[in-house]
Amino acid sequence: MKIKNIIIIISVIAVLVLLIAGTIALLVSKIIDGFKPGGNPSGAASGDASSLQSDTQSSGKTDGSTGSGSGTGSPDSSNPSDGSSQGSAGGSTTSVAPGDTTKISVGSASGSKGDKVSIPVEISDNRGIMAMVAGFKYDASALKYTGYKRGTVFTGYGAGDITESNGLIQFVTVENNDVTKNGTIIYLEFEIIAAKAQESKITLTVNKDSIGNYNEELVPVITENGKVTIK
Repeated sequence: MKIKNIIIIISVIAVLVLLIAGTIALLVSKIIDGFKPGGNPSGAASGDASSLQSDTQSSGKTDGSTGSGSGTGSPDSSNPSDGSSQGSAGGSTTSVAPGDTTKISVGSASGSKGDKVSIPVEISDNRGIMAMVAGFKYDASALKYTGYKRGTVFTGYGAGDITESNGLIQFVTVENNDVTKNGTIIYLEFEIIAAKAQESKITLTVNKDSIGNYNEELVPVITENGKVTIK
């Protein structure tokens, strides 16, 4: 009798594990399938405007100058500075979804040719995210992507989940459950290779179904672009 009970318990646990794994796999599949690597995610416009939800409303840009800065950001203690310029969150608002929304902001920094800058990607008003796919477009003729530092919000990504090709960085993370923490998602690191003074944009692009929670619900977001001011 005891052996039968043990077998029944093990069978129930196995079924629950399979159901949970299936739910996670389905959610991740939906999110990743909606993103097109190597270019703009479907539904996201290039430049200063993105379409995130079918009912998303475009908004005018805010003054990007309020978010710029040179080395003014405060990196998390788990990401000590290596001498590179630490950017500050800021830029221009690119799209707004109605209702209570999570905000993802790309930081800004400044420097001259040869300088290294670290751009934080911040999240605030986090309503709960389990999986996310995002792209970061930048001018490869002005900036050279050199790597990244981990933030403190998400833990479900590794080196293989962050890829770069032809001026587009793709970021993928999958968590075990909904994460509601606010803070720095990741630091994107660049070397300035352009000598000409200019503002080089770093544009966050997300598909309308790129971000979801444990219940397989899409998570609407407000996005904010960043920039590197080359002196």
